[in-house]
Amino acid sequence: MLWGMNACSKDLRLKALAAVERGVPRREVSEFLGISISTISRYAKLKASGEDLAPKPSPGRKAKILDDPAHKRVLWRQLEENDTATLEEHCEMFESRRDFLYPWRR
Repeated sequence: MLWGMNACSKDLRLKALAAVERGVPRREVSEFLGISISTISRYAKLKASGEDLAPKPSPGRKAKILDDPAHKRVLWRQLEENDTATLEEHCEMFESRRDFLYPWRR
């Protein structure tokens, strides 16, 4: 049995439910596919309610500074204009531009 928060593919979810619908006991399906019995029950409930069985996207990590092109331009300009500044000084300068970078924090 898997002991993590790894999402099963939609294909695996459908196979598990198809096996249960054919009469295979959930315990056997659970052991064979490596998913818990409660997970199989949750998939059955989703299917019965008409919801999509595809895994939902993971919230993942917070966005990095360089993921936003505007932030990237500001940071590179700052690095070029202050090439002798320390990392701590760069962090302070970048944070001081918060109004531009994060207008919702004003």
